[in-house]
Amino acid sequence: MDSNKVYATADNGALTSDDGGATWQWRAGGAHFDLSIDPSNPDIVWTTYWDGTGQTWPTFTNDGGVTWFVSGSPVTQTSRGAIAISPSDPDVIYATYSGNEPADYAFRGAYKSTDGGATWNLMLAPEGNNYMGGQGWYNNVVAVSPIDANLVHLAGVEMQKSTDGGSTWANVDSGSGNGLHPDYHASPGSSRPVRVERREGGS
Repeated sequence: MDSNKVYATADNGALTSDDGGATWQWRAGGAHFDLSIDPSNPDIVWTTYWDGTGQTWPTFTNDGGVTWFVSGSPVTQTSRGAIAISPSDPDVIYATYSGNEPADYAFRGAYKSTDGGATWNLMLAPEGNNYMGGQGWYNNVVAVSPIDANLVHLAGVEMQKSTDGGSTWANVDSGSGNGLHPDYHASPGSSRPVRVERREGGS
């Protein structure tokens, strides 16, 4: 992997740098959220793309960010998405979506691909689930174990865990308690199965 190659996403595009961040090139317009790099091929990067009208797609590049493609059908009534490639099996990709304005920013569904993004299937429906707590625009994160493609966490205000690739889920953090209001924002790599950072907000 080229240590000088850097990818970034923003609410107005996707960018790349070939000199460690000294200079940047705009590669794709529109709101791109989150990013996940294929550990077996760093030229393959996935993001989620919001078109500004309530539709969000998984989006990818396979040439180091020069060209970008949407994958599958858009998830409607959505805005911010989060995405994660399984480090142990890059064909497995997870994506989650929050609602869009003027609806609230509640959880709108979690999807999974087992064929490198060619097809996507709903693995957790929004009915009866709102671990984002109505603020998915702000905290929406998905984390996959580096050693087990079936071990995945979804987090916002609360945190959901699956050990069977999304077939079943358990709430492992119910959010507010003892005057605390947790917000989950990132899933840094770790030697442990999964680590999700937690920042305390206002009570």
